[in-house]
Amino acid sequence: MRLVLSAEAEWYDLVPGIRVQALPLLSFRHEEAMQTLIDTGLVNTRVTDGAEAGLTVSETAFGLAWAKAVAQQVIVGWEGVEDPDGAAAASVTPENISAFLDHPLIYQKFGEVYMARFMLLGAEKNVSAPSPSSNSEEGAIIANTAVEFVRTARGS
Repeated sequence: MRLVLSAEAEWYDLVPGIRVQALPLLSFRHEEAMQTLIDTGLVNTRVTDGAEAGLTVSETAFGLAWAKAVAQQVIVGWEGVEDPDGAAAASVTPENISAFLDHPLIYQKFGEVYMARFMLLGAEKNVSAPSPSSNSEEGAIIANTAVEFVRTARGS
């Protein structure tokens, strides 16, 4: 893992001739992205028995919508992107970012190049600490308290 200690935007090459300038993940606001999905109706916000209800669309549609919500927060520039008239450097707006990620290859590469960091950081947070009641390196050794002479089922 490469530590990002700067809040400066970096360039990410997606495909030959197209790259995006994006802020590091530390600038990403999860709540804002979720609100975007709620506003578009992709997430059902009803609460039943204290738990949120599930998605209202397929996982693929949710993945694209989530990538768009993230991209709209972090992408601050790009190269190799044209407007519908063919003029270079279309402005970076939420609508243009959405249209940009509607291209399947761009969506895939944005996921591989940029979002993969997000997933790796999330996975690293899910690692459990050593159990204090086990034989892990930091936990107390409990195996020594086992009974020394235990009869097996065959020996009974």
